Amino acid sequence: METSSWEKSHMLELFSQNTLYALALLDQDFNFVCVNEVYARACQQDPSEFPGFNFFDAYPHISRVVFEEVLSTKKPFQANASHFVFPGHSEWEVTYWDWTLIPVLDAAGRVELFLLMLDDVSERVKLEETLLDNQRFFFLFNDVALAVLQSTELEPMLQTLVDQLGKLFGADGCYAALWDEDQKCPIPAAAYGAMKETFLTTKSKPGEATLTREVLSVGHVISTEDSFNTPYLNPRLKAQLSFCSILSLPLIMDGQKLAAIHLVFKQPHHFSVDEITRGEQVTNYVALAVSKALLYKKESNEHILAKTLCDTVALLVETLDSNKVIERILANVGRVIAHDAANIMLIENDVISVTHSRGYPDAIRHSIETFQA
Repeated sequence: METSSWEKSHMLELFSQNTLYALALLDQDFNFVCVNEVYARACQQDPSEFPGFNFFDAYPHISRVVFEEVLSTKKPFQANASHFVFPGHSEWEVTYWDWTLIPVLDAAGRVELFLLMLDDVSERVKLEETLLDNQRFFFLFNDVALAVLQSTELEPMLQTLVDQLGKLFGADGCYAALWDEDQKCPIPAAAYGAMKETFLTTKSKPGEATLTREVLSVGHVISTEDSFNTPYLNPRLKAQLSFCSILSLPLIMDGQKLAAIHLVFKQPHHFSVDEITRGEQVTNYVALAVSKALLYKKESNEHILAKTLCDTVALLVETLDSNKVIERILANVGRVIAHDAANIMLIENDVISVTHSRGYPDAIRHSIETFQA
């Protein structure tokens, strides 16, 4: 017994109400015959709104080529993870669909209807994209981590770190601030990108509220999406701001507060869960590298100090000439404490006088060495 078009349509309609797929029946001219609830819900419409409307009037950006080919060849067509934006709703998220167009033939073998089957795979595609992004990120960060872990010099290592992290996170700037536990304030150490010079020359007062102090206090990543309204930004830096959002990473090793990394964005930036998670994961590697470099610097300074003391003691044993001893002490001070100029002042009979000096221009050296108070 021959099945009429209406009966076919009715059977397909019954089938469409009992599936998780979004389904639409189209006639030979690609007009909607009916859609199921899943299809209508995806479009945020009622199923009754579709019959009679042409598919390509509803979705003018979709090419007719594939549909015409299915009409001509009478063979189904299938596509996976097709990108789709609902026309007239640019504010809606981009979606991805697996879809199949199946020709329904009549008794004479002519195309009578089309069954369009769609499966929303947006979550799967976004998850795959996230996994790929994470793989790319950590593949690149691996090279950065190896480079900084192999570095023993603190300053070059910090500069490499901010340069590479700024690029990895797509930030407009990246700053590193060491933490001075005695003064309870950050010390600008390295900068990349926007406001580099401003950051490096802006000092904080002891005990002043800063993002570095705050992120080290809470011990986890802080995302500041509106930097103009945070109480933790240095007021002098805030007055010169050219960025809107900040991602701050605390560098803490074995309970010791070492430093903080700040990634800044000129435009308002919403930090995704993935970005914050990456920040959390990066901090452990970076904290280890900074801890190692600080330890090396401390040991190096202690070695220099010990050698300087040994040299000075050796000189005291070699000669009783006080002038030679004092000159050598002045020369050795520079190995321990960086300075531009230095002098030695003696107190005799409550009178202070400069006996030796080093590093002063000739124009003022005589005045300094004849100074008495």
